[in-house]
Amino acid sequence: MAAPLIIDTHAHAFNTSDDADLLVAGYAPLEYGDIAQPLAPPSDEGTIGGLLGAMTNAGVSRAILLHTWLGGLERLAHPDASEADHANKLALQNREVCETADANPELIPYVAVDLHNRDHAHTRRELEELKSLGARGVKIHPSLERVAVDDPEVADLWQACVDLGLPVVAHGGQTHDSHDHHGAPVRFTAVLKAHPTLRTVVAHLGGAEWRTVPALAAACPNVAFDICEIIQYVGAPHAPTPSELGQLISDIGSDRVLFGTDFPWYGLDDTIDRVLDIPGLSQGEKEAILGQNAARFLQL
Repeated sequence: MAAPLIIDTHAHAFNTSDDADLLVAGYAPLEYGDIAQPLAPPSDEGTIGGLLGAMTNAGVSRAILLHTWLGGLERLAHPDASEADHANKLALQNREVCETADANPELIPYVAVDLHNRDHAHTRRELEELKSLGARGVKIHPSLERVAVDDPEVADLWQACVDLGLPVVAHGGQTHDSHDHHGAPVRFTAVLKAHPTLRTVVAHLGGAEWRTVPALAAACPNVAFDICEIIQYVGAPHAPTPSELGQLISDIGSDRVLFGTDFPWYGLDDTIDRVLDIPGLSQGEKEAILGQNAARFLQL
């Protein structure tokens, strides 16, 4: 029997292993609550070479390489930098992502945007240029950026993605130290209803807001969900149990759930095993989650 198609729709990689180790150690989701056994990151280096090696070992044929830009943190870290400085830094990083994917056809580049940049015409021009360089989609992290997906200032971004045919992968879940959950699934509803052709992946099955995901799925046929991170926290106080995860996927429609790992925070092999262990789903549904769903929904 042929091995199933496996596409990782949520992967990151960094220039050096030291950069990767620093970022992995510095970011751990708090929204799920404490877990009995702390999660250990994979042994693979969090570099492009490490990602490609992990893909080969796990039988993953393609991966979406996501670039995440944290404009708010950039402005805090570099208070003397001008808006032009931030824009130029982001532009260089996005082009590096496209160049990396061009040199490694297994990788699919999704570029970042600055949610704090109010020069919407510039953002559109940049996305047009990046698409010409091979960008296939956009990644945003509203929670860390503290900019809500339904903020009117983001409306031009959604429209630009529609016009350019660029899907969006958006972090879904709580902002852990705020009552204003910028990436809560419910906040996507009005946006996706207003842009019914915009293909959007809400990451992490909505995180600790997972109970609200079926309502979003029912309201918006143009949304899908990736399974990374939350699948590692199954059984935590604010995460689903294994049976609840299987039921959640069935309620959404298993054809709208995509495999992702959030490498290098979590391993490819381990996440594949966890998908294959989800109770209540058929083998065919699990194999579709591993790759076929992404190929169809994201037109890969």
